[in-house]
Amino acid sequence: MQRTVRKRHSIISLLSRGFLGFPKCPQTGTIPASRFGIPRKTRGRGGSALSSPHPLDHPAQYRAPLKIGLRKKRDSRKSTAASPHSLCHISGVSRMFVPSAGRLKSGQGETFHERMFRMTRRRIVIFAVIAVAVIGGGGYYYYRVLQSRLPPGIAFGNGRIEGDEIAISTKYAGRIAEIDFKEGDLVQKGQVLARMDTSELAASERAAAALAEQRQKDVEASRATIQVRQAELDLANSELARGKILVAKDAISRQRVEQLTAAQISATERLAAAKSATAAAEAAVVAAKSEQERLQHMIDDSTLIAPKLGRMLFRPANIGETLPAGGQVGTLVDLSDIYMTFFLPSTQAARLALGAPGRIVVDAMPGRPIPGYVSFVSPRGQFTPKQVETQTERERMMFRVKLSVPEPLVMKYINQIKVGVTGVAYVKLDSNVKWPHWLESDLTAEAATE
Repeated sequence: MQRTVRKRHSIISLLSRGFLGFPKCPQTGTIPASRFGIPRKTRGRGGSALSSPHPLDHPAQYRAPLKIGLRKKRDSRKSTAASPHSLCHISGVSRMFVPSAGRLKSGQGETFHERMFRMTRRRIVIFAVIAVAVIGGGGYYYYRVLQSRLPPGIAFGNGRIEGDEIAISTKYAGRIAEIDFKEGDLVQKGQVLARMDTSELAASERAAAALAEQRQKDVEASRATIQVRQAELDLANSELARGKILVAKDAISRQRVEQLTAAQISATERLAAAKSATAAAEAAVVAAKSEQERLQHMIDDSTLIAPKLGRMLFRPANIGETLPAGGQVGTLVDLSDIYMTFFLPSTQAARLALGAPGRIVVDAMPGRPIPGYVSFVSPRGQFTPKQVETQTERERMMFRVKLSVPEPLVMKYINQIKVGVTGVAYVKLDSNVKWPHWLESDLTAEAATE
């Protein structure tokens, strides 16, 4: 029986503290048991008597509308300097309604029921404010849902603003001598981004240039030799012709004619050799110049330039670092072609044509749609990516679509463009459908006039 009474006391204290708001004594931590019909004395196990922890545990006394700070006449035997904690046993008022002696000002003379009424009224006001806020928010959400309802013939999909990323890498191994950009810089096409150390390449290029010059002089000497050999051949030919005339008149012997013939053949061979030497010298010049050009191209390629207009995203390397061939110095995002990639089911992608108009609504500017056009529709379907949200639970096959932003509009707002911004893309499946008013903005009007 003792355990039952204690259990009922703990349950009653919990309920009164969280829901009922009944007073609790700050000294004992419980409420008067008689308030809930628990007898003042209960026989426990072994015949012992259990007394209520409150000295005035009677329903009539608990319900008496005693006022805070006042004493009953029948309690005049006690000390008149009663503390607020001792008054809780008389009036049944909990600590939450009994302020300390220093703070007891405007609440003096207020009964327990008046205080309860005031607290209840305050709670009602709070609940009313919350209810009005919830109803207002729900109404606004319903209004937005009705306003954003799409007409038939317009499809949409979730995506994000993207741009092609270009890796700025070295063609040959070397050490970084200079970096002329920072992360986030807007760079123009042809702008120098970094330079590699080319001291060794420059020395090799100078050596190749000197060798090419030497080979060129060899060619000039060979050409002079050709002229000499040609003159010898001409002389041999004239002597042979004159010898044949004289041998016919028996002026010279046939042996002399044979000698002249051999000299003519020898001069011809020497001329051919000179021409071959000249050709070899010219080939050596070409090889030397080719080596020089190769080294010069290596020097030129050691200067990294921006291939397109864009913004630098990353700078993974620093000055003085040695990179292998293909080592990355930075990453450039191409801003000349900005688009949003999204996915459509096969039933909608089959009706979508290249060049179809579209709208892009980014989360950062929901009230300012951006015009666009369909620049790519995948010719082959693919399974729905995990990050794509669809209207149905699972679309088996989806088609990737790119909705590009017109380049003049991109150039005008180049400093405001941020890749990776999420949003929704809308495209026309039927060219006769008109855009709803909430998909029109100053940007769409500006693009229509251009």
